[in-house]
Amino acid sequence: IMIVIHVIIAVPVLMTSFAMEVEKSFNITPQFMGKRKERATRTIMRTVLLAALMGVSMAIPYFSQVMTLVGALSTGCVFLIEPIIFYWKLYGIRNIPWYEHIVGVVMLFLGILAMVLGTKDGAIALRDAIRGN
Repeated sequence: IMIVIHVIIAVPVLMTSFAMEVEKSFNITPQFMGKRKERATRTIMRTVLLAALMGVSMAIPYFSQVMTLVGALSTGCVFLIEPIIFYWKLYGIRNIPWYEHIVGVVMLFLGILAMVLGTKDGAIALRDAIRGN
């Protein structure tokens, strides 16, 4: 349920920037079209973009399994590995106390473990879906 809620809430944030670029390229502005026509055109354009996104996700076979695999690869890296590496790079590895190094190494280990196990599960799910199991 939380994943569905997250996707429903996150899609408008991610799609708005893309939709604004598309609207800019088609010159959909109040100055060019007028306020009412611009709003109607913008609504239609964003509905079409969302329908196209839904169509792509439904048309690509094994889309769910591929997204699981991509998520497993990126989540551990983004949430556990990269922050530690960036922190060490930003403050200098010699300027960080020893106990923070221990916490960092543990988090790096957990991030790598999460990536490996998640990627393994995602690859197995994709393989099983392709084989029809």
